[in-house]
Amino acid sequence: MLGRRIAKMTGAAAIILTATAVWAQSNEDVVLHEYFNPWDVDVSTASSAASGSPSTAKPPSGQPARAPGEPPGLSVNPGEDEVIFGADGPVDPGITSTPYGPLDPRQQSSKLDDRTDRVDQLDYYANFEPSVVPYKRVVVQNKVQYNAGDYLLALDEGRYRRVAVEGGGPRAGEETFWGSFLVRAKKGERHPLPSVAPSQRILEVQAEPDTSVRFERDRAHNFYVVPQKAGLLRLNIKLAVPKAYFNGSFGDIDWSDLSRSQSEANRTPALPSSVNTVAANVLDSLGISRQMRPKDALTGLVEYYRNFEGRKFPDKLRGKDLYASLSREQVGVCRHRSLAFLISARALGISTRYIYNEAHAFVEVYWPKTGWRRIDLGGAANELNYSSQAGGTVHDAGQDNLPQPPNYQNELDRMRERGGEVGEAEQEGAESNSSDASGADSAGEASTPGDGPTTPGGEMAEMADAAKQHAMEGAAPHLEEAESDASQASERHEEQDRRAKVIIDVEADTSEVFRGNALGLTGSLFTQQGQPLAKREVRVMLAPPGSKSEQATIELGTLRTDTGGRFQGQLSIPDSVTIGRWSVILTYAGDDEHQPARAE
Repeated sequence: MLGRRIAKMTGAAAIILTATAVWAQSNEDVVLHEYFNPWDVDVSTASSAASGSPSTAKPPSGQPARAPGEPPGLSVNPGEDEVIFGADGPVDPGITSTPYGPLDPRQQSSKLDDRTDRVDQLDYYANFEPSVVPYKRVVVQNKVQYNAGDYLLALDEGRYRRVAVEGGGPRAGEETFWGSFLVRAKKGERHPLPSVAPSQRILEVQAEPDTSVRFERDRAHNFYVVPQKAGLLRLNIKLAVPKAYFNGSFGDIDWSDLSRSQSEANRTPALPSSVNTVAANVLDSLGISRQMRPKDALTGLVEYYRNFEGRKFPDKLRGKDLYASLSREQVGVCRHRSLAFLISARALGISTRYIYNEAHAFVEVYWPKTGWRRIDLGGAANELNYSSQAGGTVHDAGQDNLPQPPNYQNELDRMRERGGEVGEAEQEGAESNSSDASGADSAGEASTPGDGPTTPGGEMAEMADAAKQHAMEGAAPHLEEAESDASQASERHEEQDRRAKVIIDVEADTSEVFRGNALGLTGSLFTQQGQPLAKREVRVMLAPPGSKSEQATIELGTLRTDTGGRFQGQLSIPDSVTIGRWSVILTYAGDDEHQPARAE
């Protein structure tokens, strides 16, 4: 590969690290360095939430830790257990299979079943920072079907709409998230991607290799990327998400307000007439109807379906209507609760959708003046294997303002006994901008998913210790570093620094370099007045683009200036550095007469 000279600049040089072998290209794939099998991973030794131990998840090889809020690295190497997304959903020979169905919203429907027992173990990979575990939206289904006694949930995709990359920052009432996805891209085809919320806005996109992409969504707000180039692609996406989606209030409205709010943005297909008839009988037996205020009807449904139990389906009910049996018996795990809740809510006229990922199922409802709102109906598996990128935190969803009935509270108590005190975990979460979280369902055809309760803080208790300790371990060094920087800045502010300001000027001999080869740098160190600084050391590092954290850097070495303040040298790129886009950072420590300097 030919190197090329880049323009002289005051600041760091940006480079692209490629493999020690040439690229192998075909019609669909670009393979960097060597073939790897991301599915050849043993997850049996991963720690569980029940033990209170952090996850054993590792970042991609050579990928440094990063501070909360910073963009993820642009490595095309997969993290341990990381799912690779293809045009037909995850490129997956089985590791991400779930009891629900494929992790592609356009494929088959979800069927209400009678396997209502809990499960022992599940896996979850966090694509977002902070993590919304276990609530990432992978498959959203909005259409109820009824066929020969079977209740099915499917996607009415409607017309695909373009989603703009808006730029800028979050608005009032929004929070920001970074999503990171590894995509085996097919040019011009839609690739489904997980999302945080239906009304999320895209603020920024980073891609490696640098290529053009566009984003679309369907009627149920499943999100898709359409790459304009084939090959292995790392996408980092910065999102702005309304806080109301997580904990927005349900205002006191009239049923007519719900009817008037129906639009393309929130309309859900009508229930089949036969389903409406059964649902009316179920609602009547629950004592919930449109004679109540809409808010009271909704909270009544949440309280009722949260009071389910994960246990064996009663033999006496086999052969009877499954939705009605599950509802009246109050038996089932997350998918049973969510599917049955959806049918009951839709029969009342409340727009409701069903969402699942590899570890959990939940619902979201549309409420006037609030918009789409996530509702978890509880349940938990006994163990959780949680994987994420280094330095991740868990999102704090805020106070859960919905009913918490006895069975729900009993599950909370069970989680406390097995995984530690929830209150202590909440305190830790407040310090690290994280909160309690849990998964609900396990992979595997023979097993069935379980459901977990949410804590008073609004997240599920099952993952309180594992995810939070994972997050705290990644965040603690950065928190200490931030406190130290703030203290130093305060001291400098109190006593003005009268030392001479220093500038680092640098140019690189190439913008692309093979991993394992050397990067050539030439530059100079001088004061703002033009005085060269002789016999000084300049430190050279690599860091992910946009990173401000010392923890995220990889040391390359130092270069020493000559009598004229000039420096020149060749610095080797370690084999452990992941393939992708990096920034070169140069720093000068300063002395009694000269201020520190940084080129970035």
